[in-house]
Amino acid sequence: MKLRAQFLITMFLFGIILVVVAASAIITNQQLEKAGQQERIAGNIAQGASELSYLSNDYLIYRESQQLKRWQSRFALFSEQVAGLNVDKPEQQALVRNIRGNQNRFKEVFDSVASAPGKPSQSQSVALDPAFLQVSWTRMAVQGRELVSDASRLSQLLHQQMDQLTKTDTMLMYVMVGLFGVFLLASYLLTYRRILRSIAILQAGTVVVGSGKLDFVIEEGKKDEIGELSRAFNQMTTDLKAVTASKADLEREVIERKRVEEELHRQREWLQVTLTSIGDAVMTTDASGRITFLNPVAQALTGWKPEEAVGQPSQSVFRIINEQNREPGEDIVQRVLQEGSVVTLANNTAIITREGLTIPIEDSAAPIKDDRGNICGVVLVFHDVTGKRRAQEALRESEKRYRSLFETMNEGFALHEIICDDGDRPSDYRFLEVNPAFERQTGLKAADVVGRTLYEVLPQSESHWVERYGSVALTGRPLRFNQWSEALGRLYEVSAFQTEQGRFGVLFLDVTERKRAEEALRQANEQLEQRVQERTGALTQTVEALQKEVKQREWAECELKLANEQLASRANQLRALAGELTMAEQAERKRLSRILHDGLQQHLASAKIRLGGVAEKIGDVDLKQAVDEIDKIMGESVTMSRSLSAELSPPILHESGLSAGLEWLARWMRDNYNLAVDLSIEDKPRLPEDVKIFLFESVRELLFNTVKHARVLRAQVRMRQMDGAGLRITVSDEGAGFDPCQLKSAGENGGGFGLFSIRERIGLIGGSVEIDSARGKGSRLALTVPHGQAPAAPLAADCMCTLSGQPEEVALKDQGATIRVLLADDHALFRNGLGRLLKNERGLEVVGHANDGKQAIELAQQLKPDVILMDISMPRVNGIEATRVIHRQYPEIRIIGLSMYEDQEHAQAMRDAGATDYKTKGCAAAELVAAIGGVRKREKPSPEQKPHGDEKGRGMRSKRTAGVPTVD
Repeated sequence: MKLRAQFLITMFLFGIILVVVAASAIITNQQLEKAGQQERIAGNIAQGASELSYLSNDYLIYRESQQLKRWQSRFALFSEQVAGLNVDKPEQQALVRNIRGNQNRFKEVFDSVASAPGKPSQSQSVALDPAFLQVSWTRMAVQGRELVSDASRLSQLLHQQMDQLTKTDTMLMYVMVGLFGVFLLASYLLTYRRILRSIAILQAGTVVVGSGKLDFVIEEGKKDEIGELSRAFNQMTTDLKAVTASKADLEREVIERKRVEEELHRQREWLQVTLTSIGDAVMTTDASGRITFLNPVAQALTGWKPEEAVGQPSQSVFRIINEQNREPGEDIVQRVLQEGSVVTLANNTAIITREGLTIPIEDSAAPIKDDRGNICGVVLVFHDVTGKRRAQEALRESEKRYRSLFETMNEGFALHEIICDDGDRPSDYRFLEVNPAFERQTGLKAADVVGRTLYEVLPQSESHWVERYGSVALTGRPLRFNQWSEALGRLYEVSAFQTEQGRFGVLFLDVTERKRAEEALRQANEQLEQRVQERTGALTQTVEALQKEVKQREWAECELKLANEQLASRANQLRALAGELTMAEQAERKRLSRILHDGLQQHLASAKIRLGGVAEKIGDVDLKQAVDEIDKIMGESVTMSRSLSAELSPPILHESGLSAGLEWLARWMRDNYNLAVDLSIEDKPRLPEDVKIFLFESVRELLFNTVKHARVLRAQVRMRQMDGAGLRITVSDEGAGFDPCQLKSAGENGGGFGLFSIRERIGLIGGSVEIDSARGKGSRLALTVPHGQAPAAPLAADCMCTLSGQPEEVALKDQGATIRVLLADDHALFRNGLGRLLKNERGLEVVGHANDGKQAIELAQQLKPDVILMDISMPRVNGIEATRVIHRQYPEIRIIGLSMYEDQEHAQAMRDAGATDYKTKGCAAAELVAAIGGVRKREKPSPEQKPHGDEKGRGMRSKRTAGVPTVD
C-alpha cells in the first residue's frame, strides 16, 4: 500500500475514533450537569413539602386569610419546582409521577378545607367539623411525608447517576489519552522509522550508482513510493549499461536523474508534512547534536521558531531540569549518540521554555540510523503532562481525606451485605468492612467479623436487627433509632442507610454510659430537693427555738450568743442551698416550653375543637353567642400559648435545624427589641439536638446582653465550620463593651452577663468560649463546639418495679352488661374530666385511674377491665410499653391509645404494641364513646383490630418502616 494511502487511512480512522470519544465526553458532561440540576430541584421539593405541611397545620387550626395566602404563594413556588423535574430513567420517572400525584392530592385536600362553608372574619373564626378536620389533617400529613420521602429518594438516585456519569467521563478521558499514545506510537513505528530506513537505503544506493557501479541493484522493498523510486533507479542503471556514449543518451540520462531527484525531494517534503502532523512534540538533530527539525507542537512547548532553532545545539533549545531539586537534566541527545539506544526521560522532568516557563513533560529519545546502521541523528518525542499530574494529585488527595475520615471518626461504621432466604426475606447479613471506632463501640475485632455473618459472630443476636437492616438494604429507606443489644449488653444510637441494592451502611454510637449518667443526674436532683426540704425544716426548727430562747430571758447572754451562732451557721447553709436551688430552677426552665406545647397548648386546642362541636348542637341564640365568645377567648389563649412556647423553644429550631432557628431569632430580636442582627451562615451543620438547643439559647442570651448593656441597634452573628476544630459561632457588636477581667464569678451577685453559665455548660461538651472586649470598643464572643457530639435520647422503659403508692381512685361495681373502663393518663385534669364524661354515659363504668404506665399495669392485673384508655406519654413506663405488657398478659383487654399527636407513627406504634384503636385527645366526645362502645360487638379481636391489620396501617407500612419511640 502507498505511504500516502496509509497515512490518510490512519488519520481518518484516528479522527473518527477521536470524534466519537469526544462526542461521548460532551454528552456525558451534559447529562452530569442535568442530573446535578435535577438533584438540587429534588432537594428543594423535599424542603418545600415540609414547609407546606407546617403552613397547612397553622391554617387548619386558625383559618386566617394571611396564612392561606402564604400557603398559596409557597405552593405556587413548589409547583414550579415540581414542573421543573425532567428525568430519564424509569425508576426516576416513577418517583416524579408519584411526586406530581401526591402534589395534586395534597392540593385537593387543602382546597377542600379552604373552600369549606363559612370564611373566618377578623373577629370570629368558624370551627370546622372535628371529624373532617382530623381526616384532612391526617391526609395532608401523609401526603407531605410521601412527598418528602419520594423527593429524598429521587435526590439519592440522581446523586448515584451523577457518580456513574463522573466515572464514565473519567474513563473517556483516559481513553482519549490512550488513543493519542497509540496513534503516536503507531505513526512512529509504522511510518517514521520505515520511511527513514527506506530513504537511507535509497540514498546509499544512489551513492554507489553515482560512483559508476552500474551493476549495483538497490533493494526495492515494498510496493510504495520509495519502492517505486528504487525500481526506477535499478531500471536506470540497467538502461545506462545498454546505452551508447552518445550525447543524446547522456542527455536522457541527465533528464532521468533530475526526475528522480525531484521525486526524492517530493518524498522528503511529504515526510516532513507527516512529522509536522503528529500530535506530540517532535524534534530531530544531526550526528553532532544540532537541531535539524521541529514540528509545531515542539515549537509551542519550547518557544523556539524553526528558523531560529535549526543549527542550534540541542542543549540550548531542549533545556530540561528536575522538577523537585531544579537541577539541570541529563543531556539525553549525547547519551543516545553514545549508546545508540532508546532513552526514556527521567521522572519529574520539566522543560524550560524560551520565555522561562516550566512545563512537566515525559517521553523518550531514539537514534536515527542509515541503512548501514550508522547513527546519523537523534529524534526526540515528548508531550506536556501538566493535566495528568493534576488529576493524579487530586485523586491521591481525595483518597487520603476519605481514609483519614474513616479511620478517625468517633462513630462506629460498618458496611454490610444482606442475605435473603428462598422466599427473598432477610435472614442474615455479612460484615464487609468496619472502621476502628467499630471495634471500640462493640468490643469486636475487625479480623473476627469481616467476611462473616451476624449469626456466625453473635449467634444470640435478636432477629429485629436483621429485619430492620433488611428493610433498609432492599427498599432504600434510611432508618434512625435507639436499640438495646442483648448480645453486646449495650444501648446504641443507630443510623442505617442503603449504599447500593442489597447493601447498607450503619453509623452507630454507644450511649449506654450517657444514659446511666442521665439517670444518676436525675437521682442527684431528687436528692438535692430532699436536702433542701430537710434543711429548710431544720432552719424552721432553729427559728422556733430562738423565739423560745428570747421569751426565756433567764438564759440571758450565754444562750443568746449560742443561738446567734447557730442561726448564722444555718443562714450560711441556706445561702448555699439557694445557689444550688437556682441551678435546679435553670434546669427546670428547659422543660417549660415542652409543658406549654404538649400540655397547656394541646389542652386548649383540644377544648377549642370540642367547644366548636358543642356550639353546632346549641339552638339557643344567646347561649350559642356565649359559646362563640368562649371559643374566641380560647383561640386567643392558644395563640398566646403558642407565642410563648415559640419564644421559649421555637419549633423551627427542632424541625429545620440551627440555621433556620438563628434566622427566626434574628427576626424576633428585630420585632421585639428593635435590634438589627446581621446574620451570616457559611455552613448549615447537622447537630445533635442537645448541642443545637444549647447553641441557640447561648446566642439568644448574648443578644439579650447586647440589648441590655451594649446600647446599640445592630449586632453581628456569624456561624461557620472550622477545619478540624468544629463549629464556631461569633456574636459581636460595636457598643459600649466591657472589661473581661472584671467579670465576677458565677456565685457572686450581679456578675458576668450570664457568660460563666455558658462557659461551664459548653465545657461539659468539650467546647470553649473566647471573649474579646474592652470598654468603648465593642465586644466579640466566640462559641466553639467540636464535631461528633451525640444527641441525648431517652431510655425506653425495659423493666417494671413494684408500685409504691396506691391508685388515686378504684370504683368496683357490678360487672353485668356494663363496659368496665380503666383511665391511664398522667394529667389529672384531663383524666378527671374524662371520668366525669364517661360517668354520664349509659353502659359505661369507670373502675379506676392510673397516673402512669406502671400503675396502669398493676391496676389491669387487679381489676381486669374491659377497656383501657391509655395515654402514650407517661412517666416511668410510657403508654406504648405498658400496652405491650398488658396485651401480652391479658389479650382479652381492649386498649385504646390516646395522645395529642396526630401522626401515623404514634398510631402504628400503639397498634404494634397491641392496641385495638387510636384516638387523639382533640377528637369529639361522641367519637371516643363510640370507640369504647364498640367492644360490645366483638368478643375477640377482629382482623381490623390486630396489629398491622387495618388499611391505614398497611398503607403506612408501604411508605415507611414503623418505629416504636421510647418516649411519646
